[in-house]
Amino acid sequence: MVTVRGVGVIVTAILVLILAGLTRIGWLLLFDAVLWGAIVVSAAMPWIAVGDLRIRRRISRWHGAEDYPGPMVGDPVELDIALENRGFLPCMFVTVGYNYGDQGIESAKKQLFIAWLGRRREQAATTQATFTKRGLYQLPPLIVETQVPFGLFRRRKRVEDPMEVVVLPKVHRFAGLDMTSSSGMFSSATNRARVGDQITGSRNYVSGDPWHHIHWRNTARTNLPQVKEFEQSPDSALVVAFNIQEEGVQGGESALEHAVQIAASAGDHVCRSGGVVCIIANGVRQETSSRHLLLRSLALLSGEKGSRRLSLEEQAPPYTAVLVVLEESDGDGLRDAARLSAANRDVTAIVLRGFDKSSEPINARGLLSSAGARVIECWPGDVESSIAELGSVAALETAPNAAAGYN
Repeated sequence: MVTVRGVGVIVTAILVLILAGLTRIGWLLLFDAVLWGAIVVSAAMPWIAVGDLRIRRRISRWHGAEDYPGPMVGDPVELDIALENRGFLPCMFVTVGYNYGDQGIESAKKQLFIAWLGRRREQAATTQATFTKRGLYQLPPLIVETQVPFGLFRRRKRVEDPMEVVVLPKVHRFAGLDMTSSSGMFSSATNRARVGDQITGSRNYVSGDPWHHIHWRNTARTNLPQVKEFEQSPDSALVVAFNIQEEGVQGGESALEHAVQIAASAGDHVCRSGGVVCIIANGVRQETSSRHLLLRSLALLSGEKGSRRLSLEEQAPPYTAVLVVLEESDGDGLRDAARLSAANRDVTAIVLRGFDKSSEPINARGLLSSAGARVIECWPGDVESSIAELGSVAALETAPNAAAGYN
């Protein structure tokens, strides 16, 4: 592709050629020959300079809690870019640009410059980016560009390097959370153990198993020592429920993102303590004791319109504490939470206020308090303070986390 400078040089060469033909002046012919020589070299060099350049990207480190499976919203992320010249000619004066557009990725550095990369050589560089939204990111292709040697022609090449990054919601760490139920038990979220509450079957004996757990009937049937296998109830259980669409935004703050942060923080604490979390949110129901699975599910949670509301009374397992996050204008949700609390369930409601200005607010505190629920109010930008009311909050560690092989 010819540049503006190249157009000017070509026009100048044509004019000099015409003038030299009219005047027959020797030095004009020589000057015109030099111009056309520079044009020819400039047209060929960009194709040679780029060569066969291969690029690989990988997230190597992010700043945050060291044991999380991926970067969170707002974490500075170090992105390694490996460049490999597989051609027979060196790459010269090449710019590698990465434009994230409006994907919600902030990066102070937008491109890398390669002065020289010999044939069959590799070079590595590191750049830093910050993801401003949770969710699945598909990083765009990189743009390799050069205008060597005189900037008259430009070659631009897209280098495909498919890469997906799951950005987790922000987690505020708890030192203690008193609302979980120690007697709750989910139907599918139980742990296999050597000792426990119920016998679920048998397995082969291994060294260290107590002899009084021998399953004599199955031992006789299989002619191999068999021991009883138990099912252990979780130490604590918590239901987190909300049904919030993406449209509730005030001053750049989304009601849905506040709800996701609250669910991630409370659920992460419960999973860390050996408990089970049941998420009932925007038409999705999931039980898990894995905080990695929990955070990934919340990262990918959609807030599109039309999400089916799940009945809290029908979906919440019995004898479990319930954390409900709802907007102050959500009449159905408020009544649903009030009914659950009136049925002698341990209900804590975080009411999001100031997000939806188009609807008439309801006296959420009065309605829920009269039913026996604990009420916490949350305003835009005040999610951390609201989470702190659920229990004492521990400072989130900011040590960098090495994550080799994370893509």
